[in-house]
Amino acid sequence: MSRISFIHDTVSNIIKKFDTRDPFNICSNMNIHIYYKDLGSSLKAYYFYHSRIKNIIINVNSQGPMTRVLCAHELGHAMLHNNPKAVCLFKETELFDATGLAEYEANLFAADLLIPDSELLSLMVNPDKTVFNIAQEFYVPVELLEFKLQILKSKGLFVNLPDIANSNFLKKTLPANCVSSLS
Repeated sequence: MSRISFIHDTVSNIIKKFDTRDPFNICSNMNIHIYYKDLGSSLKAYYFYHSRIKNIIINVNSQGPMTRVLCAHELGHAMLHNNPKAVCLFKETELFDATGLAEYEANLFAADLLIPDSELLSLMVNPDKTVFNIAQEFYVPVELLEFKLQILKSKGLFVNLPDIANSNFLKKTLPANCVSSLS
C-alpha cells in the first residue's frame, strides 16, 4: 500500500467514524486539545504530544478559513506522526512546503479531509472553473487543492496538476469575498 493510499484510508476512516470533515469536531471527538496562542508573525501552528495528550496550538492571529486549514494540517500530524517526543512547528514559509516528508503527508491529509472527491470532480468538469475558483469554493488555498489533485492522480484519475504550490503562499491572504462569506 502506498503512503498516499494509507493517508486516504486514514482520512476516510475518520470521516466515517465521526460523520464529519470538520477538523475541529474531529479533534474534539478524539480528545485532541486545541489552544489559541499569540505565536508572532511567522509561526502559524504546531502540534505536540505531551503526557499522553495530543495538543494543537493555532496562532490567534490566523483568521477565517485559514484556521480550519491549519487545524486539519495539524490533525494530520496528530494522526500520522505519533512520535511521543514529536513537536511539529510550522512557520509561515513551511506550511504546504512539499520538501519534507512529514509536511507533505500532513498536507495530503488536510487536503483529503477538507476537499471531498465527488464535489471536486463535479466542479472540475465545468470548463469555466479554474483551480483558483475551485479552491475558493472550498475555502482553501490553491496550494492545498494541488495536494488533493495529487491524491486523485494516485487513484488513477487523469488530472493535470497545476504545479503552483510554493512554500511562501501563506504570506498572501485569502480573497476578501472568501473570508466575508464565512463570517
